[in-house]
Amino acid sequence: MTKQQEKMAVLALDFIAQNNNAVSKNDLLKDMRLKNGDDNLARANRSIVYDKLTQELALVRLTGQSLISLTENGEVAQRMGFPKYMKRLHGQERLEVKIKRLDFWIKLIDLLDKSKILIIVVLVLLYIFMSLCVALFYRLSPTLSGTILLILGIVV
Repeated sequence: MTKQQEKMAVLALDFIAQNNNAVSKNDLLKDMRLKNGDDNLARANRSIVYDKLTQELALVRLTGQSLISLTENGEVAQRMGFPKYMKRLHGQERLEVKIKRLDFWIKLIDLLDKSKILIIVVLVLLYIFMSLCVALFYRLSPTLSGTILLILGIVV
């Protein structure tokens, strides 16, 4: 949000709070128009701020046909100040991203730890298989030269 839009949001939240948390949509837009002018930029900013407060941030809700009130988060934002609330909100979003990254690394380390166990099991099974093969070859030909010839004969 631009500084102008931020100021508009502060004024809108304050206006709703000062009117017992219930104003008509027309009264809110009229107040925003009176306090911020009615040129093209002010109209565009008014629309952006209204959409951001109602849809994106859910600080304001439309009840009934045209009655607007603050949500619980809207009341918090109005009490602590909209800019401070936005900084806190962005801080929470950054924390969530860091938690997701940490969760990824924990899962990767866990997978690698489980993979080590799997590799060890495979190596043990391979060792047992090779031992059985050597024992089988030795039974078929008890001499070393006979075992080598038997292996070469099977391979070739």
